[in-house]
Amino acid sequence: MYKLFAKTNEQNQIIDIKTNDTVIGIEEQEGWTEIGEYPDRFYNEPIKNERGSYLYELVDGEKVERDTSDDDTSTERSIKADAVDAKTRLLILSGYDTGSGIISTSETAQNNHREIAIRKARGIAFETVTLSTIDGGSITYEVEADYFAMADAMFNVIKTIRENGIAIREQILSGEITEDPR
Repeated sequence: MYKLFAKTNEQNQIIDIKTNDTVIGIEEQEGWTEIGEYPDRFYNEPIKNERGSYLYELVDGEKVERDTSDDDTSTERSIKADAVDAKTRLLILSGYDTGSGIISTSETAQNNHREIAIRKARGIAFETVTLSTIDGGSITYEVEADYFAMADAMFNVIKTIRENGIAIREQILSGEITEDPR
């Protein structure tokens, strides 16, 4: 029989199990607690379930099976929240319908719009702005007020999509809702 040692995380969940024959001097190493004996040289039982949750915790120096149902729910919620983030990015980057065409809302396009706003704030004269549409066409703004009205409306839509995505993500993580309603 070999002495069995466990290492735990901050929540006292067992994150590793070794025998004294596989790690020389394990008895003196910090963070390892003796939890019993094992018939084989190598501990070969799983310490995580298929979702990656630790199966055991250390209670009064003993390995005790823990309830992983909260972990499973939390993992499932995290996966759904990540899907919300992906959908939010897709909605933001799918373009903005100006009424005359759908213009790009890529990060590059958003940065270009910000640069035009910075130029305006610095007093640089407005020049004609031509924006490509996602169908290969273009829209030209020759009047500063028209361009900035469109840009403000576009950024408000992007902001709303982002805020809605954050709110939906938080509701899924808290368990208030289970699916993205968009």
